[in-house]
Amino acid sequence: MRDVHDEGAWTEFVSLYTPVVYAFARSRGIREADAEDITQEVFRSLAKALPKFQLDQTIGTFRNWLFTVTRSKLNNHLVKSRKIPVPTENLPDQGDVSDWENLYMKELFRHACERVEEVVEKSSWQAFWRTAVDLEAPEKVAAELELSVANVYQKRSRVAARLREAIRLADDEVLSGKGQGAGIPI
Repeated sequence: MRDVHDEGAWTEFVSLYTPVVYAFARSRGIREADAEDITQEVFRSLAKALPKFQLDQTIGTFRNWLFTVTRSKLNNHLVKSRKIPVPTENLPDQGDVSDWENLYMKELFRHACERVEEVVEKSSWQAFWRTAVDLEAPEKVAAELELSVANVYQKRSRVAARLREAIRLADDEVLSGKGQGAGIPI
């Protein structure tokens, strides 16, 4: 992501983080159009800052830095729109970190699912999704997929491991510019 002209890396970056920034703004009571503007402002700031960005692990994660930028742009928007009274509970504070983390993890999981689903067998994905997400009984899934129950557990475990790895690598992959699929175990 240090090269903002790397279209593949930028597309990957935007697809992962746009829904998080937008949803966070909307969760603070911001209108749809204004949330889109705030999101654009965040990415405009990121495009300027990322070429020089150095992640300092002692200070925090990239996600924390992105939260700080988003919170700043949201506060700027709220200050500019003070003509209309803004309830103070909409102003982001440190308590919003948990909201941010939840939105981020939800989007990261969705992103990782899209990536991993593309590279695993259909039966593996179904075994994972139906038993781990939809919480269907493994015996039922095994019968419908014509697999043994042990095989359903095995497929679910392998997909879950790939998802954990995809989630773990997501921030590093986007920031390092490896782009489209790098680091996702196949």
